[in-house]
Amino acid sequence: MKNTPGFTLIETIIYLALFSVIIGGGMVAAYQIAANTEANYNHIILEEESNFLLRKINQSLVGAASVDFPAPGELFISNPGAPAIWFKATGSNLQITRGSISTVLNSASVAVLDLSFTATLQQPGVITNLTLSTTRSGKKASEHFLLTNYLQP
Repeated sequence: MKNTPGFTLIETIIYLALFSVIIGGGMVAAYQIAANTEANYNHIILEEESNFLLRKINQSLVGAASVDFPAPGELFISNPGAPAIWFKATGSNLQITRGSISTVLNSASVAVLDLSFTATLQQPGVITNLTLSTTRSGKKASEHFLLTNYLQP
């Protein structure tokens, strides 16, 4: 028998099996990274949207003479010398009405699932409870946000 350089059939099969395990593990890891990226992106969208909505409510409360809660999910703000501001949950949207002009505040990709306004107990103010939801690439995410604003005397 002649000794020839190269791989035997058994060595080749072992190398192919090891290579398959390494490639398979890499593919599973890449899939997990992609899936987590999609889920994290949904949470980022909800954080950005909540920051925008809660800041609009906060800005409207600056200098408010009085606040009223006409119905669940509604906030009526009166400012001296300025048109009244009314926040209202309509379907899956948060609507703001300033004077006679109404606008939907949230983006089309984000739904307002729950919105409530309550008065603070110690000093005049408003507690805003907000639950938002979004679906992107088949991944659904929802988060709850809470903000307390105190009225300045």
